[in-house]
Amino acid sequence: MDSTIGPDEHMALVEQMGAETTMVVNFATATPQEAADWVSYMNAPVGTSPWADLRAEHGHPEPYGVTWWEVGNEPDVGDQAYWMEQDASIRPGEHPERAHKYAFGGATEFTDQPLTTDCDRRADAQISDGSPDQVRQVAYAPVAPDPRVMVDGAVWTQIPTLDGAGPDDTVYTLDHESGEVRFGDGVHGSVPPEGSRLTVSYTSGPRAGYVDFVRAMKEADPDIRVCSSYQGDAFLAAIGDDPAFDCQVSHPYTWIVSPMNADQTHDHVMMGSDWQAAHVAREQAEIRHTAGRDIPLLVTEYGVSPVPGFQTWREPGRDYLASVSPALYVATQLAAFAEGGVPVALKHSLVDVPADHTGDETSTTLGSRNVAIFSPGPDFSPSPTALVLQMLSPLAGQEVLASKVENGPRRVSAAGQYEALVTLATRSGDDLTLTVVNRDPERDVEAELTLPDGYRDGEVATLDAPHFDSVTGVGIVTDTVTFDADTPRRVFPAHSVTTMTRPKESP
Repeated sequence: MDSTIGPDEHMALVEQMGAETTMVVNFATATPQEAADWVSYMNAPVGTSPWADLRAEHGHPEPYGVTWWEVGNEPDVGDQAYWMEQDASIRPGEHPERAHKYAFGGATEFTDQPLTTDCDRRADAQISDGSPDQVRQVAYAPVAPDPRVMVDGAVWTQIPTLDGAGPDDTVYTLDHESGEVRFGDGVHGSVPPEGSRLTVSYTSGPRAGYVDFVRAMKEADPDIRVCSSYQGDAFLAAIGDDPAFDCQVSHPYTWIVSPMNADQTHDHVMMGSDWQAAHVAREQAEIRHTAGRDIPLLVTEYGVSPVPGFQTWREPGRDYLASVSPALYVATQLAAFAEGGVPVALKHSLVDVPADHTGDETSTTLGSRNVAIFSPGPDFSPSPTALVLQMLSPLAGQEVLASKVENGPRRVSAAGQYEALVTLATRSGDDLTLTVVNRDPERDVEAELTLPDGYRDGEVATLDAPHFDSVTGVGIVTDTVTFDADTPRRVFPAHSVTTMTRPKESP
């Protein structure tokens, strides 16, 4: 399938939305120079780089000015070890050696690794189709001397060129820098038999690490920030106070680990939002302690996600993860991130599942509705999460003020309890906005508001829904309000998000 989405198409959407974005560079198979070239393509002025000139040829002469960059994606997760580890597996715990390789580079031995193609890294691609002149790819070049290429377990011989090889010679050529392996055509070198398994044992490396990527990318644009994507204590122990440590990313998900009904799921998720907010705060403190200076922590994925294999809830045909409850989770998380000084919070992902989505059965992967913002095209309609983002995105970049709930009600459930109300106060110029999330799925909460002097009239927007697990019938209700009392009272409906924006009165 042809790719029709690239950096320019992505940036066209970003510019249309008036948003900012982050870019993830390839850590698995690319080099620091390739990452630096991409930075030049995105950010260099025309005439200063051939990559900037290419961007202009593609229709965008002005630099995009992307500030935030990430090196790789979740390399601490087992199945994303790439060149750093032979036996990758998804399991709890840290990998100190892998963390050090990510930070500073290194080499790794691989045994009996599938020899696939440049475009197809699936395991089946290691099977020979019996054709002449087969070209295969070692997964993680550069390849150190003395590799062993095997055909059905039999070691073949590396030679400089196939030109002098005979038709029965079991030989191949290897470009150590690119990792390209070339077999014979039946005249100059033997053809691997159809159905045979092609593997390689070799040492990958030496390869560059995060610090090498940072230095190369910042030579292309010293104004960017280049973040580590390796989460956890093992990386912090490895990187220490290295001056190349520029920023860090976090992916704080709340996982649904067993089938639950809607009420149970909601309570689990709301408590999870508090756990993840506390987790991000701990990460910030640990990074600051390790580096000895303030290092920005970005949230580049977050949300509610079921562990693969589990339904999102017990009721068949229903889709909790497309409902109001995860939207309340998003509102709660954004309030915590704003108050914690997180400069970037990106939701995974933008596009929803196909129109034939059937609910629970396909709501068990990250590519599904559990992290979606919009419902399927071509007739797009906003999900409850999209409506929350619509309400809160205008607050981005505003000054965050202190706010708190005193003696607020708590939601008590079989799994535990949590505060019903979450607040966020922001100011833009003289305009004050107070956001209140009522996470209680059933109970309206009346609260007394204590506001600074001079704020009385304003605009109110409320996410309105019939029920906390509603998927349809959800909308934003707007109104104007005037408070006469010094300490006005307001009712915040169950399972709602309310924003109250007030301009300061003229003296």
